Amino acid sequence: MCLVFSALCLNSPSTLSYVPFSTHTCRRTIKASCEEHQICICLHQSEKSAVAEHSVTTVHYFNFKDTKVLHRTLEYVDQLVKAAVEIHLNMNSFNRVGGFMLSQTWSPISNMLMSVKAGLTRAGT
Repeated sequence: MCLVFSALCLNSPSTLSYVPFSTHTCRRTIKASCEEHQICICLHQSEKSAVAEHSVTTVHYFNFKDTKVLHRTLEYVDQLVKAAVEIHLNMNSFNRVGGFMLSQTWSPISNMLMSVKAGLTRAGT
């Protein structure tokens, strides 16, 4: 099972989130991934983890206990696409540049989804 999930930064007023994007997320549990990020934070290994980089440079903390599963999939390629879509749609994501990038063909759809998401956010507040 491949999971796409997010972890929230507790200190950011704009609710920054991180969507893991690696080849390992299909082989590990969310708990294991979060533990790896926590170790990188403790050891100040910002080159190994975008979460650690953010935490070390800003002295921010993450809520690893309440990670949110965004998608479940059985296929690795599906996980890559879904993670790329989540990163693209989340304007408050601090993921590093790189990895699987969406084609410009997705722009009209992603713009529509961002508009719908923004409308729901405004309506829900």
